[in-house]
Amino acid sequence: MALWKNTRTLGFQPEPLLHDSLTQDVFLCGCGPSLKNVQSSDLRGAGLFVAALNNAYPHITPDIWFGMDDPHCYSRQIFWEPFIKIMRGGYQNRTCEGREISKNYNLFYADCVKFDNHEDIFTVNSNNINFIWKNNVFAIAIHVLIWMGAKRIYLVGCDLSNKKSSYHHQQQLSDDHTDYNARLYKEIIRWTEWLHKTAKKYDIEIISCTPESPINEFMPYMTVENAKIASSGGLPKGGELYHTRDIPAYYKGSLSPK
Repeated sequence: MALWKNTRTLGFQPEPLLHDSLTQDVFLCGCGPSLKNVQSSDLRGAGLFVAALNNAYPHITPDIWFGMDDPHCYSRQIFWEPFIKIMRGGYQNRTCEGREISKNYNLFYADCVKFDNHEDIFTVNSNNINFIWKNNVFAIAIHVLIWMGAKRIYLVGCDLSNKKSSYHHQQQLSDDHTDYNARLYKEIIRWTEWLHKTAKKYDIEIISCTPESPINEFMPYMTVENAKIASSGGLPKGGELYHTRDIPAYYKGSLSPK
């Protein structure tokens, strides 16, 4: 099973979690320095679903958060937030400042394995799957979001470069960690180019909302503001509010699901 949750009475149980039900456009927020120019309020509204990686929270309050490392790599409060949180399977016994977290609300653990064929992230759609593991949180987040049903994903704060700073929150890195990040960024850029090209075959759009990112060389770029307009512009606006006894006949449909 792909995702697990520690239930109150039955221990760890499999959880399908919204499989095939995500119809909103996704704004996936990385931790790059450009994220400091985006606020949570910029990403709010009908038609938008916000995902955050690692320490994009607490600057961004998402609908779903992904973190594949030890809890002490993140803002401690995140495990008590009400939104969906996904960590790596095998970390279910990790604690945060000595406190057990696995029974916290909306905290899930994902089964992760290396894939021989990466295109399986688009084609294997059952509840009983593993998610791709490429030693980074970005790939597994993309896989989970596609599995949930996402058809358009905007990449925000995905600078993937050490030119200015590695992170929006100015975390200081040693030379060794900076070199590690540089190698990781190159790998993610290559994979993202493959992802963008392959996703088109499955009617999935991957679009950059990160200015000056290397990914803009091979995928379209939009500002966050324009992406938000594109995601919400076609939704119903306004309209009169009726009392239940006064609903016009042309609005009424069957009360029974088909």
